[in-house]
Amino acid sequence: MNDRKRRYVNKAAQYARLKHWNQVDKAGVAYIQHLERVAAAVSNRTDDCAVIAAAWLHDIIEDTDTTRADLIRQGFSEETVFFVEALTKVKPVAYSKYLLQVMNGGLEAVEIKIADIRDNLNPNRSSETWKLSPAGRAKYTWALQACTNYRELLLAERGR
Repeated sequence: MNDRKRRYVNKAAQYARLKHWNQVDKAGVAYIQHLERVAAAVSNRTDDCAVIAAAWLHDIIEDTDTTRADLIRQGFSEETVFFVEALTKVKPVAYSKYLLQVMNGGLEAVEIKIADIRDNLNPNRSSETWKLSPAGRAKYTWALQACTNYRELLLAERGR
């Protein structure tokens, strides 16, 4: 990744840190750690800076007061913002409909969602204070399989 692209990804990481600075996950761990792991997983699959930036920002509209317009004003590309919006769950919406929204965001949004779900399912992320319920684990496992299958279909259509 060249310097310009690295600066763009770093800007997304810094903005995510700013907007999520006081948030913790259900286990009481700084929420930014989840975003770091998702972005790292995505960067192992692509060097596209718009996609890696979106991985850092994937929860920013949903979980902070940040809007699409804010992201554009901060200098994030339409492409990055498109992926962030595809990954933003607007409540109330059924999880199955939300996954269709993610899939409509294309391969890149699906890659980010797969990394997000894998991190949510990671047993090392759990603590005694927060463990996924059997229903929650089943939902995430189903979603991971659906997204993985869709990714494979998209890759096959692209001849990869």
